[in-house]
Amino acid sequence: MAKGFIDIVPAESLHDRLKLPPNDPSLESSFKPLGEWSPQTDDAPILRYLFRHLQPRRHIEFGPSPDASPAYCLDECQATIWRTSPPRTAAPAAVSDGVGHRLWQRFGDSGDWDRTTFSAGFFDSALINGGGTVDRVLDDTRTALSLVRPGGLIIWRDFCPDPGLFDVFDSVDVMVRGVVGNWKELKASLDDAFWIRPSLLLAAIRR
Repeated sequence: MAKGFIDIVPAESLHDRLKLPPNDPSLESSFKPLGEWSPQTDDAPILRYLFRHLQPRRHIEFGPSPDASPAYCLDECQATIWRTSPPRTAAPAAVSDGVGHRLWQRFGDSGDWDRTTFSAGFFDSALINGGGTVDRVLDDTRTALSLVRPGGLIIWRDFCPDPGLFDVFDSVDVMVRGVVGNWKELKASLDDAFWIRPSLLLAAIRR
């Protein structure tokens, strides 16, 4: 990260940045305005691409989103997933037949999770969902940094550096303040970090 700033990487250049196979056509630049972006639909090809080629074995997700992100990981690799969800305010994440045994879903606030359950570096990847508070974003990020191995992937959902979206998506405003507002602390644990354009995703590699 030049001078400690978060870089911008076009979706079609992800393979160059992460030294992965060339992208599939679904990652070619979209001209859809980000104000009309649907994280569940429009970010899905990027998440699937990352899981397909990075092949994490153990993956953890934090935050209140009830969307289909666990299914993307379960479909694209053989990972076992640990996931926190709000206290039964939404149905469990829908997953494909035959892979539900690889999803461990805990209902409750992620801040109440006993962090000593897992050893440092236990996970290959982590995903932090938006929709909470600035303090929750920071706490979940710190936990992810303590649990993801060096060289592992961390993804933040609902992240976009465009201030024009802060009034459109409350979750984007919260996520950006939680991450950028504490960037001096967080960057010390990261080898690389970049916003994927166009998307509502920030990706980073654990140092």
